[in-house]
Amino acid sequence: MRNNRDKSPDTAEKTPSMRPEIDYSPKTLTLREQIVFGIKLFAVVGGIFLVLWLFEKM
Repeated sequence: MRNNRDKSPDTAEKTPSMRPEIDYSPKTLTLREQIVFGIKLFAVVGGIFLVLWLFEKM
């Protein structure tokens, strides 16, 4: 008995790909985006240290 869902590799290669090609290269950030990211990072790290400091103080 033959499986109807099996397709030969030739037919798969002939059909054009409908999906756009994915670009995995890293995104280049502008200076403004870098500054905003740095502020967010500083705020998160500062919040973690604040929580740890408050727990130590108790």
